Amino acid sequence: FWWAGVQEDNSSSPFHFRSWNDICMAKKDGGLGVRDLFTVNRNLILHAAWNIATGKNPFLSKILKAKYFPTTSFWLAGNPSTKSAFWSSITQIKNVLVNNCTIQIHNGDSSVWSAPWCHVWKDIHSHLKFPITVPNLPQTISDLWLPNTRTWNNALISQIFDNTATSNITQTPVVAADSPDILRWKPGKKGSCTTKEAFKFLNQQFQAQITTQGARGITQQALHILQRAWKHKKIPPCIKTFTWRLIRRALATGV
Repeated sequence: FWWAGVQEDNSSSPFHFRSWNDICMAKKDGGLGVRDLFTVNRNLILHAAWNIATGKNPFLSKILKAKYFPTTSFWLAGNPSTKSAFWSSITQIKNVLVNNCTIQIHNGDSSVWSAPWCHVWKDIHSHLKFPITVPNLPQTISDLWLPNTRTWNNALISQIFDNTATSNITQTPVVAADSPDILRWKPGKKGSCTTKEAFKFLNQQFQAQITTQGARGITQQALHILQRAWKHKKIPPCIKTFTWRLIRRALATGV
């Protein structure tokens, strides 16, 4: 923590701590741009979960599947009573991956029942239309297409699912490419959950907003001066840091 100067109204102690949240804010927002360790840790775990979901390390993925979700997919895997800190951490962060990933459909080789391929995939079983009159339920997305095409079989889909699911499925886009389906990270520009993209997303979720009043606040004019100081290429780093401590009232003085 950094010490701040005296409050304007002198109502309490002249020393005020600069919070860790303030320090971890971006420089353009009045912080020091220090990476929050908790967010960095979640970022690395999220990236590890992405590697498992995409099978980047097939050997590790097979071991985890055999031990923790042998009868289901990674997306539906739970958190059994285990002493594995790694898998426990993966299951705690997995919801972030589930809510921000989607299958880009190419060949339609992804599972209908256990992959994030449409908006209703999480509760797709509750959208089944009973009694089921189709002799064999589809297993992969391509089973819902007309034969030898990439066009949705509306008649078949409406026989299996209710109106809500039918509407969602038939509006799901299909890419005309002869390649396996691809998992995409929606917040990223290129669709890949790299460590940089993951940290950027997680950091935005927990980014604190700085106030403009009080001992913790900073005015727009002062923020503009600070931003100019950070961007100036000829000012030494020690002067830039002093500028930040001065403007943010983080000097170890009582006056």
